[in-house]
Amino acid sequence: MAKRKVQLSGKGSNIHVQRIYAKRIGVKAPTRLPKAQLDEAVRRREIELGLTRHKFNLYDFTFEERCTLVSNAAPRTHIQMFAGYFCPFREGDGVLRRDPFRDTPEADVYVSAEQVKSAGMVAGDRVVGDVGLVLGNRIKVLRRLRYLNEEPVTKRIGRVLYDDLAAYEPSIPLGIESNNAVVKLLTNILSLVGGRSVCITSVSNSDTPLLEQTAVDILKGLYMSFGGEVFGIFETMHGRAALDLEPLLNPEAVILDGDRTEYPYMLEMMKRSVERGIPAVAVIYAPCVDVSDFVEAVKATETASLTVIVVGGMTETDGRMIIKDGVVLVDELVSAGRSDDPFSQKKLERLKKDGTPDELLMLFAESGK
Repeated sequence: MAKRKVQLSGKGSNIHVQRIYAKRIGVKAPTRLPKAQLDEAVRRREIELGLTRHKFNLYDFTFEERCTLVSNAAPRTHIQMFAGYFCPFREGDGVLRRDPFRDTPEADVYVSAEQVKSAGMVAGDRVVGDVGLVLGNRIKVLRRLRYLNEEPVTKRIGRVLYDDLAAYEPSIPLGIESNNAVVKLLTNILSLVGGRSVCITSVSNSDTPLLEQTAVDILKGLYMSFGGEVFGIFETMHGRAALDLEPLLNPEAVILDGDRTEYPYMLEMMKRSVERGIPAVAVIYAPCVDVSDFVEAVKATETASLTVIVVGGMTETDGRMIIKDGVVLVDELVSAGRSDDPFSQKKLERLKKDGTPDELLMLFAESGK
């Protein structure tokens, strides 16, 4: 554990440890100063940096104070490799976060505005670089950038952001391994393909447990079958669904009852994934949240796709399934497949009347695929 300021300087501190600390925060010639003068020099330097005993992570510092962090890193300070996702501050600098949606400020790595501008970093970028420790090993700073979105920085020749990538007609089916009947309807009848959006919702509160379990089963099934990055947003889960979700939580890509201000950042992470040529899919169970930004962003590109599956709530999507008291409303079914696929409409026409998911699957199987 990093030593705190009160252990490194002032009366009673070890002069050898204090000299190392003084050097790290930029005190000139600390080895030449006697103890009393060294104490005073450290105190004055800490005042210049805005460093007090109450500041133990970089979020305690102002922008002006953060600007001094990288320059004050000693040339021979301890270096370690670090991989994380870039999260910008409004002033232009930012941090790397290994677990983007966990509140662990002491683990975040500071990136200066100059480094951000030089590398062209944007929110959600995956960054690998050398990290140094400063200010008594309390603050981590990026010393050297090595990889940006899996590419060596020495070989980068520019980038095309997600919003500027050309869109293609989706064609690859999004198979989801699951025994959940609603999920099987989604894949077999609504024919969800990568680069589309679909909403599975209900008009009855009694269906909440079914929708919650369906959202969890979709996430679990994607983990087993999807060849890309899987993201999730879950709010107010209950009962068995909450228990089943717990072991599936990935701090890099799943938000459970989190801060809603983090949702736009997750969308940026999904876009960066597609930019790297890796397909992304989000499972969203947040009935009281406007997720239209996610839905509007769906797209298939030449190399990857962004897909969104909304469970609960109501939003305009490419595909739709509405459930009432455990029964699927057949007339409300809308395919989420390719627009030029004649089989999608034929699949829907085979379902003549409302029924439970199991009944519709049986009818679909009996009528032939």
